[in-house]
Amino acid sequence: MNIKTHIQSLSVILLLSVLSIAFASLRGYNSDSLYSYSQAKDLLQFGSLSGWTFPAISFLVPDVILSLPFAAILDNPYNFLLASSPIQIILFIYLFSLYYTSNNTNTDFPTTFTIAAISAAAIAILGSVVFRDVFYFMVEPFFILVHHGFAASFAVLIFLYAKHDVFLVFKKHYFLSALGLFLLIVSDFYFAFYFGFLIISTFSKTQWRKTLVILVAFSAFSIAIFLASYLMNPSLGFYANNSLNATNDSRASVFMGIVFILVLPTIFVVRLWQMKSLTEEFKQLYIAFLLIAFAIFFMGLIADKYAFRYLTIAYPISIVLCTKILLSIPERYKKLLLCFCFLFVLSLTIYANFLKEKPGRFAFHDEIKCIQEMGLSQSTIVADYWPAKMIFESTNRQYNLIQVDGNLNERNWVNNSRWKTLYADNGITFVITDQLSKDVISRLNEKKEAQSLCGGKVLLIRVEAASIIPLKK
Repeated sequence: MNIKTHIQSLSVILLLSVLSIAFASLRGYNSDSLYSYSQAKDLLQFGSLSGWTFPAISFLVPDVILSLPFAAILDNPYNFLLASSPIQIILFIYLFSLYYTSNNTNTDFPTTFTIAAISAAAIAILGSVVFRDVFYFMVEPFFILVHHGFAASFAVLIFLYAKHDVFLVFKKHYFLSALGLFLLIVSDFYFAFYFGFLIISTFSKTQWRKTLVILVAFSAFSIAIFLASYLMNPSLGFYANNSLNATNDSRASVFMGIVFILVLPTIFVVRLWQMKSLTEEFKQLYIAFLLIAFAIFFMGLIADKYAFRYLTIAYPISIVLCTKILLSIPERYKKLLLCFCFLFVLSLTIYANFLKEKPGRFAFHDEIKCIQEMGLSQSTIVADYWPAKMIFESTNRQYNLIQVDGNLNERNWVNNSRWKTLYADNGITFVITDQLSKDVISRLNEKKEAQSLCGGKVLLIRVEAASIIPLKK
């Protein structure tokens, strides 16, 4: 590659990085965003994940593995969030561009890479501006680890690569294919959900028997893994029950949200049809997403705007379709689009990080500041799930952590029991009152050893943590 091509590729990587930082920082972050960071930190600190109560979906491959170098270098979870945010989108755009150029002789890799990046930026920005929260939370998983972004991107990529050889790639590399599918399904069962519908979309009159055999084999394989995970990981049963009984938002508002997400890919499909460029693979991607969207709707998996992340596969499918369209435009317009996208994304990043008021509801800045100002490291922090990891990791693990429920009963949920005994109990306990019941807070304040900090957000109690958990009446 010549210098001009190198500069172009670096510009594209910069565009995707700035886009990722903008979206990762736009709405802040919370304890759910720290799965992979905390697990990577534990692997580096302890050498294993012994003591962990895993979430329903473990996200071990590749989220936790890719988190290791970032966790080794960065001690601040917010810096980790920003630094790791470009991983998924850059990897997807790169691998898709390789696939596309290997199967299309009328374009080269640098051009496809550039246009796919422009498509990714334009779709994310336009959709979030027009369709607001519904679209934003659908796109966001591609910029934050552990929210099904990798499940969606690998499902689309494996489908495209395998479909080109009519799934013969699985027969040629049986063991590696089985191992890869196993790791992806174990780490995030939504991969099996997405990929299963992609297989279903390939049914045809001429090859329906072959497709049926693949579908039955893949379904049996996935169900076996799911059942094993269900038996070994109690969190999965809890998650499945809650997801299937989610009833927060009305069915009508959820349905409208799905319709909004369908708008852009539908426009792209219609345009490709008009251009006579709607290939079989592109039709199947669109059909698969329709099936996924309505399956998720009828299963009742979406309870609120945050749950639209389960439809994140719409994003890579839209990128694929849009890239095909934009590759047909004149060269001068491609350069203008790149410049426009870069300027818009840079402005969005500046707004998100310097002009927009940071959401503090689940960031717990005041609590972190209060605890650090006391200078009592190696004490014990007692907190509900939402503040627990946020404060524990933001204070660089200088305190023990005991996670509790609203009634101050110990609760192991997406945490490590080792965190309780990192240091010997020095008789000083910080209780974070957020999410605790009013009765519990009142009874804690009655203790003579209790001192209220930060307007009651933190209680400093000079007793061993074990003496107040569970809180005795």
